[in-house]
Amino acid sequence: MRRPATTFAVLTALGIAVLAIQFLLPLIAWSGRGKIDAGAFDRAEASYAAGLAMRAERPDDARAKFLESASQFESLLATSDAAGIHFNRANALLEAGRTSEAIAAYLAAERRLPGDASIEANLAEARSRVVRVTDRPEPGILERTQRLWSPIGPATRTIVAALLLWGAALGAALGLRRAVVPLAALGLGLAATCAVDALSAGESTAAVVAREAVLRKGNGEGFEPVLAEPLPAGTECRVIEARPGWIEVRCSAKVIGWLREDAVIQVR
Repeated sequence: MRRPATTFAVLTALGIAVLAIQFLLPLIAWSGRGKIDAGAFDRAEASYAAGLAMRAERPDDARAKFLESASQFESLLATSDAAGIHFNRANALLEAGRTSEAIAAYLAAERRLPGDASIEANLAEARSRVVRVTDRPEPGILERTQRLWSPIGPATRTIVAALLLWGAALGAALGLRRAVVPLAALGLGLAATCAVDALSAGESTAAVVAREAVLRKGNGEGFEPVLAEPLPAGTECRVIEARPGWIEVRCSAKVIGWLREDAVIQVR
């Protein structure tokens, strides 16, 4: 007598699991975001290696090679948003003397792979080349929260979430009520982290001053400067608001003002 009921329960659970997985498929697709072109990657690395080889005796030629490498890595970002691509591009930019752009690229890499020792070390080196006139701004709440789960890749989290939801559906169908709530809670929680990552992709409040720029009290050249001296290139800040041609930024807890849009590199 129990076999038909059990079969029905299993089939019901599988049906619910299929619906759950279909819901999560867009997140799985987002988490992959393309594969790296191995040939293009090798060419970018070769340009970087060539720059290193001639750095001591032919610094101008070396700089050109580093810029070529940075451009090649940037092209790879069209098909892959991997942290390693941002990191390698940042290394090339730093060697080429483009410190502001390098810091922005390291921050992009760090955003995708928080806590990585190599990224942190090279970012610290880039930061050491900038003489700040304000304290460094603190990361936002969302950014700090995302760092808690980011070490586990979105693809892994999505697959585990689907399995947990399937387990919850199966438990509900078989009457195992004690297992349903924890499995469903964990599955929905993991799915939520992937959804947050997907929705926040391309959005970031982190920014870097691209060139020496005057921080003003309003969005126009007629407003008074906030500080007695311009912000040095490489200064990190947080974006508060954007208006045509101008961006309001927070450079520290007490230093807020407006910069021309073309003087700011927003981290994506």
